[in-house]
Amino acid sequence: MIVQLICHVISAAILVLHAVVSVLARGKTKHAEGAFRGINVIVPTYNEGQTIGACLESLMKMEPTNPPHATYVLDDNSSDGTAQIASTYSGSVCLIQRPQRTSKADALNHAVRNIPGDIFAIVDGDCVVEPRWLGGLISPLSDDSVGISTGSVLVENRNDSALTRMQSCEMAFLCHQLIQPVERVGMLYSINGNNFAFSRSCWEKIGGFDPARLTEDTDFAIRTRAAGLRVRSAESKVFTRVPSRFRELLRQRRRWYVGWYQNLSSTNLLAGAIFILLFYYAFFFFAASFSLLSPAFLFLYYIELSITYRRAYGRVSTLNPLAFIVIAPFFTTATILAAIPSVLRGKGRLTVERHW
Repeated sequence: MIVQLICHVISAAILVLHAVVSVLARGKTKHAEGAFRGINVIVPTYNEGQTIGACLESLMKMEPTNPPHATYVLDDNSSDGTAQIASTYSGSVCLIQRPQRTSKADALNHAVRNIPGDIFAIVDGDCVVEPRWLGGLISPLSDDSVGISTGSVLVENRNDSALTRMQSCEMAFLCHQLIQPVERVGMLYSINGNNFAFSRSCWEKIGGFDPARLTEDTDFAIRTRAAGLRVRSAESKVFTRVPSRFRELLRQRRRWYVGWYQNLSSTNLLAGAIFILLFYYAFFFFAASFSLLSPAFLFLYYIELSITYRRAYGRVSTLNPLAFIVIAPFFTTATILAAIPSVLRGKGRLTVERHW
C-alpha cells in the first residue's frame, strides 16, 4: 500500500508538471511561411492501391502555399496497381516509379537527389490530410535553426474496434499532449514518419536517410539533433487507418520498439531506458487498478484524456479514452515481451519486407 501511494504521489507530480509545461508550450513562437524557393510534397508508397486515391484527393483540396508546391507520388515498385491509380492524377501529380522494391528510406533519398527544391513534406499513401496541412507543417522550417518539423497523426477508423479506439486516444495523447511539452524542454528526438517535413540542407548535412534502420524517421531525427539542428512540432494533422486486429498491431509495434532500441543503442542515449519506462508505464496502471486510490486517480486521468481527445478530433468520446486506459497497459507489456527476443539476438540489419 505504501509503495502504491508513493507511485500515486510521483504520478500526480508528473501530471501537474506536465500540465504546467503544456500551458507554457502553447506560447511558443510561430513562423510565417513564404521564405522558401521550392516546396515539394512527397507521397512514398508501396501497395497502397486501396488508399492512394483518397490521399491524393485530400492533397488536391489543400489550401495553396507560397510559393506553390509540387506533388510527387514515389512508388516503390508496387504490384497492386498503385502507380496506375496515381497516374490518373497526372495533371496535378508527378509519378516517380522505382524499377525495383527497396525501402522507404532509400526511396526518399532517391527523391531528394532528383527533385529540385528546398523543402520536402512527407505524407504516406494511406493517410488523408487536412486542408491546412502543408502550410502548418512547413511553417517552422522558415527558421534556419530548424531541420525537421513534424505534425500530428490521428486515427481515421477510430471506432472500428476496441483496438482502434485505444489507438485513437493513444495518438491524441502522443501528438496533442506529449510532443509540445517534450519539445519545449528540448527533448524532442522523434518524429511521425507519415507526417513530417525537412529542409534539403538538413538532409545534406546528416547524409540522408539510413536504409539499414527499421525506424528510419526516428534515426533521421536523432542525427538531426546531433548535427545541431532543431526538431519542431507543427500544427498540422493527417488521418490514417490503423490496424484493427491484435496480431497486425502487435507486428507493427514490435517493429517500432525494436527500431527505437536500434536507434538509441547506436547513440549514448541509454537505449535500455525506453524499455524500463514502458515497463513502468504498463506496471503502474496494472497495479493502480488494484489500489484503493485508483478510482479517483483513474477518473482524473480519464477526464484529462477526454479533453485531449476533443482537442485532437474536435469531438467528445466516452469509450475511446476508456479503451486506452484498460487495454494499453496490457498491450504495451505484450509488445515489449515480443520485442525483447530480437533485441537480445542483436538484430542490426533489416529485410526489405520490414521497411514498409
